[in-house]
Amino acid sequence: MAKLLKKLTLLIFVFALICPLLFAQESEAQKAYNQGDYLQAAQLYQEQLQNTSKPSAALYYNLANSYYKLGLTPKALANYYRAWRLNPRDKDIRHNLTFVMAQNVQSLIPSDVPESAFNLFFYLSIIELEGLLWLLGWLFALVLILVLITSNKKLRQILILTTICIGLVGVWYWVRLPFDTKPLAVVNKTKAEVRSGPGENFPVNLSVPRNHIVEIEDRKGQWSQILIPSENTQGWILKEDLEEI
Repeated sequence: MAKLLKKLTLLIFVFALICPLLFAQESEAQKAYNQGDYLQAAQLYQEQLQNTSKPSAALYYNLANSYYKLGLTPKALANYYRAWRLNPRDKDIRHNLTFVMAQNVQSLIPSDVPESAFNLFFYLSIIELEGLLWLLGWLFALVLILVLITSNKKLRQILILTTICIGLVGVWYWVRLPFDTKPLAVVNKTKAEVRSGPGENFPVNLSVPRNHIVEIEDRKGQWSQILIPSENTQGWILKEDLEEI
C-alpha cells in the first residue's frame, strides 16, 4: 500500500510539472499568432499535436488558422477538416472550413442534401457516437439486471426504450462511420496531373486544381489512386501532390 501511494504521489508530482509546460507552450503559440509570427505559431501548434495522443479540434483549428495566414491553403484546409471531424458543431471551425472550400468552388454540404438533414447527421462526432453507444450499453446491462431481480414493469419499459435507443444510435454510427474513416486529401499543387495509371508512362487524363478535396481509393508506391467527386472520375496522382487529411 505504501509503495502504491508513493507511485501515485510521483505521478501527481510529474503531472504537476508537465501541465504548466504544456499550457505555457500553448500560450506561446497563441502569443506568436497574435504578434503575427504565424510560422512560429504553426511550428508550436504542430509540436503540440505531435506530443499528444488525443489531438483536439482546437489545436487543429489554431494550426489551420496559422497555415492560412501563411498562405499555405492546402495545409490549412486539411487541418480545418480534421478539426471539423472532431467537433462538427463548432461554428468557427465550420465557417472557416466552408469559406476555404468555397474559394475553390467546393461545398461541405452536397447540393442534393438538405442543410438541416446534413446538420443533424453530423451533429455528433464519431467519437461522441461511440461514447453514447457505450453509455447506452452499460445502461441496458444495468437495467436488465434490475429487471431480472425485481421484475418491475417500469424498468421493463425503460429496458425497451434503451434497446430502441441502442438500435437507432447503432444505425447512425454504422452509417456515419464510412464518412469519417474515408481517406481524403487536399491537392497541394497548382495543377496536379491525374494519370490513367500509377506511373509517368501512363497518359494524363485531366488536371486537378490546388485546394481541391479528393478521395483516396488506393496507393501504389509513390502514387495514389483518387476519386474526384465533383467530376465522378478516377485517376492516379503523385503522393507528393496531396496533403492527406
